[in-house]
Amino acid sequence: MRTLSVFALLLAGSACHPLACWHPADLPKDPPLVLQSQDDWPREKVEVRLDQLGIPHVFGQSEPDLAYGLGVMHARDRMFQMMLLIHAGEGRLTEMLGADFLPVDRDNRTILMHGIDEELAAASPRDREIVEAYCAGVNQGASMVGGSAEMAILGLEWEPITPREVLAVTRFQQWDQSVGFWEEMARWRLVKAKGATAPVVAELMRDTPSGGVPIVAADEHDGAAFTPPAPDTSLHVPLHEQTPAPLVAVTRATGLRAQLAQELKAWFPRRAQGASNSWSVSGEHTAAGAPVLANDPHLRHGAPGIFYMVHLEGPDFSVVGGSFPGIPGVLIGHGRHIAWGITNAFADTVDVVALRTPEGTDGVYTVDDTSHAFGERIEQFKLGKGEDAEVVTRTIQTSIFGPVLPPDWGSDDETPPPLTGEKLAVQWTAAQMPGELANLVSAFWDLAESENVEDAFQAVQEFAAPAMSVNMAFTDGTIAYRLSGVIPVRDGQRVDFPKDGGRRSSLWAGRMDDAQKPQETNPAKGFINATNQRIVENDVASQRFVGFEGGMPWRAMQVDARLRAMLEAGKPSTDEILSIQQDATFLEASTLAPILAAHCGTRPVPGHDEARVKDFCDAVGEFDGVYAIDAIAAPYARLRHELFLAVLGAHVDPFLAGDLSGESFVQMALFDLIQAEHDSGATAVFDDPATEPREGLDGFVTRALKPALDAVVADFGGGKADWRWGKGHTMSLRGALSSAPAIGFLFETAAREEAGQSNTPRAERGDPTNHFRVTNGAGLRLIAEMSDPPTVRMINDSGQSGHFGHRHLEDQYPLWSKGEPRVLMLSKDQVAAELDGAMDILPK
Repeated sequence: MRTLSVFALLLAGSACHPLACWHPADLPKDPPLVLQSQDDWPREKVEVRLDQLGIPHVFGQSEPDLAYGLGVMHARDRMFQMMLLIHAGEGRLTEMLGADFLPVDRDNRTILMHGIDEELAAASPRDREIVEAYCAGVNQGASMVGGSAEMAILGLEWEPITPREVLAVTRFQQWDQSVGFWEEMARWRLVKAKGATAPVVAELMRDTPSGGVPIVAADEHDGAAFTPPAPDTSLHVPLHEQTPAPLVAVTRATGLRAQLAQELKAWFPRRAQGASNSWSVSGEHTAAGAPVLANDPHLRHGAPGIFYMVHLEGPDFSVVGGSFPGIPGVLIGHGRHIAWGITNAFADTVDVVALRTPEGTDGVYTVDDTSHAFGERIEQFKLGKGEDAEVVTRTIQTSIFGPVLPPDWGSDDETPPPLTGEKLAVQWTAAQMPGELANLVSAFWDLAESENVEDAFQAVQEFAAPAMSVNMAFTDGTIAYRLSGVIPVRDGQRVDFPKDGGRRSSLWAGRMDDAQKPQETNPAKGFINATNQRIVENDVASQRFVGFEGGMPWRAMQVDARLRAMLEAGKPSTDEILSIQQDATFLEASTLAPILAAHCGTRPVPGHDEARVKDFCDAVGEFDGVYAIDAIAAPYARLRHELFLAVLGAHVDPFLAGDLSGESFVQMALFDLIQAEHDSGATAVFDDPATEPREGLDGFVTRALKPALDAVVADFGGGKADWRWGKGHTMSLRGALSSAPAIGFLFETAAREEAGQSNTPRAERGDPTNHFRVTNGAGLRLIAEMSDPPTVRMINDSGQSGHFGHRHLEDQYPLWSKGEPRVLMLSKDQVAAELDGAMDILPK
């Protein structure tokens, strides 16, 4: 606590705003600040001009020079955020934050560091040049700024970055968006808990449906034909169990670092929580007469936000959009002829492989009856930055399939290890196919430069990992969908379940040909809707390799309905197409709300009088599914959550029940099973095997009702009028130190009420374990009208700066909340009209 006390003393004696002492100095307007480079980059002068939102407009003569300028600005505005991402990607958070982050580092280093040196060596000369220039810019910008308030409090200093750190940040983001691992682990754990033939397993392990609105319908695919091998629908059960290794005891952090560790656990969850929307409408159907594209990628909210807005301009190149600090490029945005949006494709690019290990051995596994010795990586985790900091050594085993999860994988002080002795390897495209990522960085630059769908198709295929849905609109009138990423070619085993490590055929045989991936161009219906739903249906041949996964289809169904209604009514305006981003309708509720209400309040609820129970159950039945701020939505949301936990908790342990409740395939199965139980009472899941008589839906709703009522009363209040959604569904932008004693309030913005829910187009996810406070949602809003030249509006959820107290920390939030993105200027003359700072960077 001494560091905190000294910091408080310094603040008391300071004449500046509490955190302004650590803000980077404002750039002058005229004349510009002149910065002399101390590195090999840039080769020619780079001009940086800031507009009134602090968004940099970078003008340079080459890609590396522009990357250098981007690096300078990333470091200037987001230095501490970059430090966190670098240390997370490299599995070194313990150095910054202490032993509390050893479980996070252990898991990240096991997977993210596998094959990283091979990938770095495989980078193309062009990619290497862009990344090296970017690193030089980052280090130059860091030397300008010096540090941040967080760094001062924690006693941290900037460490110059290299291309390896950039790759680590990239891999961290790639893994966050890769699909297959968590889903297969959930199914594996369910089968281990109940047995492969248990009725409850059959009921829960269903494919996630498309809701009738797959991204690419069978008759819309305009790529090459594809014929996969015949599938095997069997489940191979766990092979045998071993005694888990004991956990390594380490000294836990206390005081400020412990508070920080607790806060940051939400920043690095066991799995990503998010959703994204993108749709495009053909110019034949818009009032503008040009294609219109909308995109709002949903990631974790915080301060600073995930995205950093930027405009990069070269002699023959222009790109505007959202970048990620730590990565040299614009990931979502527009060029001179193209606008693109990106959403998670939910294509299966990760396989869990159950290894066969002879009983009584730890160093050998068998494949096709041949013994193989495990490879080993010795990893050291330093628990602090000091020279005398404790060091914990771990041995990470590797196999021909990939890294092997350690026995305590997935565990921490609050969560027991989900593994029970088996050895599971992880086969991930980014780690297993490093040569496929040689042009990953330059691909984003090529996409921005694309003039037509043929150019863009080539660029998109260089996004080797993860697999993403890329929705595009062009000034030539085209709208198109393309699937990026390496899609592995597998043998006939089930795609959605861990593979048998006893077969060499569990190794990937190659990749799908790019032309065979699901794709569509100018579909007859007049629009493309890529909103995390299933890419294709089960009867489409390519589904065998693309996989069975998908987000729940509710958002996609609502977007589809809204677009069809607009097109049937005439030609919608660009603002009408944009307005769908603000739609707070959850279609599931129209079916489930009356069913749950019919089984609600059939028995007394301890601690609540009859009138309150009736009000609660009435509110559930009256809810129309629209999560508006003033909607009485809390009863339905909480009862649904508690019911799912109660049903799953009757069959598996609480930790697995919690994990399963977040899986799309489980939630959609429960949606169907609730209806089936309501209609016929014949399901296995609504019978707790530990009790008699059979509970049915009445019994489980009653079981869920008390914790639901308790939580709603505690979080919202005791009366029906208190159960207004906006009262609990609030959003504040929290920084890494927001939980720190005495000063935490300085690192958190005010809470504001927000509409929406994770399954509505306005997918602002409220955390049911924390009063439904918003944790994830649209990090950026984009609407592009692809006239020539395009008119594109964007806004992010916070602001450009990562420095608390800075005027650009959250100045974009009001426009974001109202759904009012703004046009970014593209020329120096336009920027000059609202200039907020200028800098010229000269070669050394």
